[in-house]
Amino acid sequence: MEEESAGRSLGLIGGLGVGAAIHYYRELARGARGAGAGDAARDGSRRRAARAEGRRVGQQARFGGVSGRHPAAARGRGAEIAALPSVTPLICAAELVALSPLPLVSLPEAILREIERRNLRRVALFGTRFTIETAMFGQLPGVDVVTPAAGEVDRIHEAYREIVETGRASSENAQLLRGIAQTLCDRDGVQAIVLAGTDLAMVFNEANAGFPCVDATQVHVGAIMRALFPNAA
Repeated sequence: MEEESAGRSLGLIGGLGVGAAIHYYRELARGARGAGAGDAARDGSRRRAARAEGRRVGQQARFGGVSGRHPAAARGRGAEIAALPSVTPLICAAELVALSPLPLVSLPEAILREIERRNLRRVALFGTRFTIETAMFGQLPGVDVVTPAAGEVDRIHEAYREIVETGRASSENAQLLRGIAQTLCDRDGVQAIVLAGTDLAMVFNEANAGFPCVDATQVHVGAIMRALFPNAA
């Protein structure tokens, strides 16, 4: 995605999860309209949607390495900043930051700032097993991140995998996740669940979740919009 009119230009590195990337694209386009980006920016975004969705991060992103060619290619089309609409590749965030020729709008940093803004002291994560068990790969310093019990992690991981594969949550999975969230709040003193999987944002939001939560996708989108339109009111 590249916004060409008001504000700066963004390279959105999609491809790891098609549904997640599309969700980001729609939310960013909505935000751009709200920021008064104008018809030229919207039309430019539409023309580039297919290219943005076709971009892929190499498999090495899952194992600690990442290619810098994607941000570089984005810069060749005029992008000034970049963002990754996915959580799992954050396992190699340090390598990505070091290799990227563009400034990256960091999802963990945005979540950390939001947790601090809300004065939350104890949270838990919903997402893949790897995200949960590593407390988002250790990228939430100073936050007390509660790890659910082993069986709960298994159930969260499987429910999330089904959501990714089907693009929706069955009523059973939605009820399961709500039940685990309530248990974590009641049993472990968790103040909020961080929805740390982009596809979860297509199922839950802070209004309909039924439990206190931080929507990582919306928090990240907000940070991206502030970077794109730093002079917006």
